Amino acid sequence: MKVRYYGFMNPNCAVSLDRISTLIEMSYGFNVALPNTDLEPWQPITCPNCGGTLRLYSLLLPSIVLVWPG
Repeated sequence: MKVRYYGFMNPNCAVSLDRISTLIEMSYGFNVALPNTDLEPWQPITCPNCGGTLRLYSLLLPSIVLVWPG
């Protein structure tokens, strides 16, 4: 078992990270600084030739290798 499957890192953990940070602040007397993330709006991918919006129909993962006979 990896360490991430124990305690609050377990996917089935019912305690939120906000609750954990609050308990740390109360126990040890210091603030837990969470990083500020500013997300930029998503820009659609455009065709370099015509400028039209491209659509994603399928995704080929790097672990999948297709071998065609012939």
